[in-house]
Amino acid sequence: MARTITLHKDAVGLLGFSHKDNLITSVMKESSASRNGLLINQRIVEVDGRNVMAFKNKKLKELLEDAPMAVTLTLMPAEFYGELTKKLVNFTRTYFLNATAQILAFYAFCTTKTLEGGIILCFATQRRNKPKTVNIMPACMFVQLSA
Repeated sequence: MARTITLHKDAVGLLGFSHKDNLITSVMKESSASRNGLLINQRIVEVDGRNVMAFKNKKLKELLEDAPMAVTLTLMPAEFYGELTKKLVNFTRTYFLNATAQILAFYAFCTTKTLEGGIILCFATQRRNKPKTVNIMPACMFVQLSA
C-alpha cells in the first residue's frame, strides 16, 4: 500500500518531479525521482514524517523547497488513497453526526502505521457544541484496504 523513498535534490534544489496538490503528475528523466522509482499517479502522504495529505499545492511546494537535500516521501497509489479517503469520510459522517454535535470541517488526517493490509489513521474534526464554541476532536481508526 504505502511505501517510502528518499530523494536527493539536484544542484538547483529540485527533486525531479511535478505535483498537483499531493498527486505526482510527472517525473523528470535522469532525476533522483526517476532513479528511485517515483511513479506518476502516486499520492504524497508524508514528507520527512510530516503528514501532507490535506496540504494544497502551495503549502506542499513550500515544504519541499524548505526541506533538506535528502527528502523522505511516503507514497500511496492514487486508487488506494481514494478508497481510504472515501472510507474515512463515511466513517466520519457515521461516527460524529449526533444530536449534540455537527461536523463543520474536516481538518486533517494522517497515516501513522501500516498494519496487515490496512492503515491506522489519525485525524481531527472541528465540532460546534454551542453557538460560538468550537472544539477540535482528535480520533483514530483502522482502515482495512482491499488488495
